[in-house]
Amino acid sequence: MLIDRKDGVINLCEMKFVGEEYVISEKYEKTLRDRISLFKHVTKTKKAINCTFVTTYGIKPNVHSNIVNNELTMEDLFRPKE
Repeated sequence: MLIDRKDGVINLCEMKFVGEEYVISEKYEKTLRDRISLFKHVTKTKKAINCTFVTTYGIKPNVHSNIVNNELTMEDLFRPKE
């Protein structure tokens, strides 16, 4: 999913449904970097690109998780109204 914001940022969203924190491997980090690069090349956008993950339980921190700029979890999406 893409979110093209008016503030000069595009969120490239990845959705992952797993029963625990999602682990980004070295190989998948490269895939994400390639997707971002290809998106910039094809669209010729000058906007900043944020890699955003929508996951069940979040991203497990590791050396490859720094590619993620933002993350939303099931808890964020289904929080009761205050």
